[in-house]
Amino acid sequence: MKPAQCFLVLFARAPSLHALDSHLRALGKLRRHDGAPGAHWAEGGPSLVLDLHGSEIRVDGVKRPWPRIPNDFAHDEGLAEKFAEGCFGPFTHPESYWRALDHPWTWKESHEIAPRHQAFVRLRLYRSGEPAPVSELMALTRAAVAVMGDYGALCFFAPGGEALRAIDTVQRELKQIGPTPAPVDLWTNTRLASYGGTAQIMDTVGMSQLDLPDLQAQYSTNRIGYRQVDAFLRNLCLYLIDKGDVLRDGDRLPGPDGADWEVQAIAQSLLEPWRPVLQLVSAGGPQRPATLEHRREQ
Repeated sequence: MKPAQCFLVLFARAPSLHALDSHLRALGKLRRHDGAPGAHWAEGGPSLVLDLHGSEIRVDGVKRPWPRIPNDFAHDEGLAEKFAEGCFGPFTHPESYWRALDHPWTWKESHEIAPRHQAFVRLRLYRSGEPAPVSELMALTRAAVAVMGDYGALCFFAPGGEALRAIDTVQRELKQIGPTPAPVDLWTNTRLASYGGTAQIMDTVGMSQLDLPDLQAQYSTNRIGYRQVDAFLRNLCLYLIDKGDVLRDGDRLPGPDGADWEVQAIAQSLLEPWRPVLQLVSAGGPQRPATLEHRREQ
């Protein structure tokens, strides 16, 4: 059985299972899972299992940093296969951590703090019934916050959303959560790219964790700033979480620059990871960037 969701807490040194047990026990019934003898390290060794009325969260400590590209993959022939098998979640790539470091503007200190890690605690949710992404990610977030109580926790990492977040940010967000909205800022990231002059792209990554499409906006800084576009995309993400996958190719939405924005269903994104996205283009925005289009087709 493959995990349906995965979060990590990065550590300077991996805590023991005994320490993790003391932090997680308040969340529910725990049992120990020893793992398969001789399994690859990426599959997981001894872990704690938190039962969730049918589904379960498995928590294990990994005494090594996130794999380096290409060094660790050159010396560990089975590692790429384990990523493909979903050992770090179904939406995670070997480059996920490194791309998160490349797009830190939501938490600018991440490029200083995250590289200090030498270990991580991995929390994987295994689904037994129908998908319930928001409930699953909330349960996984609560478990991650419990793990953060251990000494040496550096930061939170949602690999499927390529999002690095400060410990205090995640703890504060969890305390403030009501019935709605979902803390999508913790689970997903927005990235910014310029492609000449005043033309920019901003996209979301990680909405696949919620069984929803990522968004990709093209716009001109002559008309609007990136913070307005970020807020626009975040609000649309919350709308999709509430209403479902309701946006269609050709739909038009009122945009933050006062113009209509057209929805375009694109088979392949302009920024990695390559994936289908819903592109949003302002009536007054730039055309698709030729330089990125060329790179995308290689």
